Amino acid sequence: VMIGVMQNGDDYDFVGRYSLSDNMYLSVQTPTEDATDNMTLGVGTSINVWEGLYIEPNYTTTDGEGSFNVGLSYKL
Repeated sequence: VMIGVMQNGDDYDFVGRYSLSDNMYLSVQTPTEDATDNMTLGVGTSINVWEGLYIEPNYTTTDGEGSFNVGLSYKL
């Protein structure tokens, strides 16, 4: 489980991530204002490409509209 806060413009969002297995996760991101109306839910996977460097393709949805994204992460 990962819980955190990230800056989104002048405001802040709460973020969370729950590991389903070693490489699959569910995610949620919600602003501090109108949280339930603007919540983003997602599912993704982590693919190790080199010594702790991961490519993370994921699919997120807000208000019924989805998007496919690809991120990079480094795990210590």
